[in-house]
Amino acid sequence: MHLDERIQNSREVLGKHLATGQKKVSTAFNTLWADIEAMREAQRRKAAEQKAAAELEHSTASGKKDITKKRTKINCVHLFLNRILNSFIIKTNLSNKLKDYYQ
Repeated sequence: MHLDERIQNSREVLGKHLATGQKKVSTAFNTLWADIEAMREAQRRKAAEQKAAAELEHSTASGKKDITKKRTKINCVHLFLNRILNSFIIKTNLSNKLKDYYQ
């Protein structure tokens, strides 16, 4: 009976360590994913700004400065909000899937 108790205690300790490891891996993965998304968003924003600047230069030359500038701002805001919403949905779905997987 002494051996059975030791095996049971070992299983409990192993289970606790695995649970702790899963939490740490999940946290690290979520942090990594958030960093990747932040970097992507920064790249998208930079590309949108460059595109807007190029369109602004082009529209200034053609004389349609005001309309193109407003459209560019609206498009940039629309893209920015759309990407934030999409990243929130992706993170929410991913975290829910991870929670379901580890439970």
